[in-house]
Amino acid sequence: MVRRYLLVRILSERGLSGDQFNELLIQTVKKAFGEIGFVRVNPKLIHFDAEKAEAIVACERGRVMDLEAALALATDHLGVTIALITTRVSGTIKSLRKRRAGPQK
Repeated sequence: MVRRYLLVRILSERGLSGDQFNELLIQTVKKAFGEIGFVRVNPKLIHFDAEKAEAIVACERGRVMDLEAALALATDHLGVTIALITTRVSGTIKSLRKRRAGPQK
């Protein structure tokens, strides 16, 4: 199985925990595409950083646009206004983390 990794920026009025973000991820994809679509996209939370308000999410290679669309549809969670923005997509977690850190001096 070939996967793609998305760096997702989380904008919200209040911080989220990793468990809350994972719940939001599952609900959002299921709401957008149903159970079968959820299985096809196969989203997985790889890393969550509450301090930086970022998450790394994996999905099937051919379903990146589906996941991006589902994340864009998320507007609130537990009564809190939220926006999920995909900032980068990569084929490996290592290169995604390198690009997230910015250029090395």
